[in-house]
Amino acid sequence: SWQLVDDDVQAETRLENEAVGTGEVSFDANAAGTFRLRCIGNGPEANAAVTIELASISAFDAQSELIAHGDETMLQWTLENSEENCEIYDGEDWVEVDANSHSVSPDTSTSYQLRCEGAGGVPLEATTHVRVLRIESFSAIAQSIRYGQEVTLSWQSHEAESCELLKDDSPVFTVPGEEVANGQVSSGTLLADTNYILRCREGDVIVDSDEIQIVIEVTITEFSARIDPSITNFNDPQVRLAKIEACMARHGGLWL
Repeated sequence: SWQLVDDDVQAETRLENEAVGTGEVSFDANAAGTFRLRCIGNGPEANAAVTIELASISAFDAQSELIAHGDETMLQWTLENSEENCEIYDGEDWVEVDANSHSVSPDTSTSYQLRCEGAGGVPLEATTHVRVLRIESFSAIAQSIRYGQEVTLSWQSHEAESCELLKDDSPVFTVPGEEVANGQVSSGTLLADTNYILRCREGDVIVDSDEIQIVIEVTITEFSARIDPSITNFNDPQVRLAKIEACMARHGGLWL
């Protein structure tokens, strides 16, 4: 805005005649720099200049835009012509922050909104996104099975590029691309206790599931009896019981 002393001067800008002596003009909020008002009257030119500096958030990002579930990353921002009076919204709450960085550990992929107060109370906002690589679930339809049976393993992952199944710490199955986010596979015939882990990755970030142990139930495959020829009175119940107890004690047998 301006005010001119001489009402007879003519403005060279596209101002209405009635705004020449006293007036104002608006510019787009993205405009910044030095603005010069030049007026021409019957005598020399009259010049005046004003410099406009915009308040802005020139940068807002995460130190690591992709993290493994449970890890932390640092949100960082740069302010121009603004008070360091900011707060961050994580989708649930606004948190006041004092410096130009803030540590976060999201449980799942989250968008963060930064809100600061610029010069003159102008509100400034910016948004950044943090992706979280996580295995949401990894389970077996049963964790105790009979000898020679199989189980179905199923999973759900988030932000993963690839996954593989580890059996007793060794890779045994690469998950097809279309099943990385949600899939299942059969263990095949199991003859002994077995441990499984699902390992997923995105770039250099790797995350492992909790371990699942499949236990083989104890089964009796054979049960027989043999008569000791040294026993002459085996029909005596007390003698039979004593011999059976002694035999079971020697061989670690089980009472049924």
